[in-house]
Amino acid sequence: CDETARAANAPRAFLNSGAWYEPATAGQGVLFEVNPVDRFVFGAWYTFAASGPADYRWFTFQKSNVDTSAGTLLDVPILETTGGRFDNGQAAVTTRTVGSADLRFDDCGRGSMTYRFTSGELQGRTGEVPLQRVGPSPAECR
Repeated sequence: CDETARAANAPRAFLNSGAWYEPATAGQGVLFEVNPVDRFVFGAWYTFAASGPADYRWFTFQKSNVDTSAGTLLDVPILETTGGRFDNGQAAVTTRTVGSADLRFDDCGRGSMTYRFTSGELQGRTGEVPLQRVGPSPAECR
């Protein structure tokens, strides 16, 4: 299969997949997987704890049955997973919804994430993070 031809024929929303960040807050960012065929979006947000940069936090986004072609994905749940231990399948893991986010892709290189935390360590925190792609946009976007 010719990967270049396949990418050129892929639905536009696939091209939003990848690594995104806000240069003013380097050290934080989001990895997105946008799948218009399965109508699904997944993201991993690496950021800091409320106490500061000494403690990292990872949140995930996951939503199905979404119209990824719209460019804006509303009320995508923000999930927090705690517990567990590296390479130890016996440690208990808990995943819970701690908020929601609106994800906007202006084009293949610019967008934003508006977040609302409704529980957990960051309960009550809201904001908007302007995002840009890490590295160049896919050639199919130009």
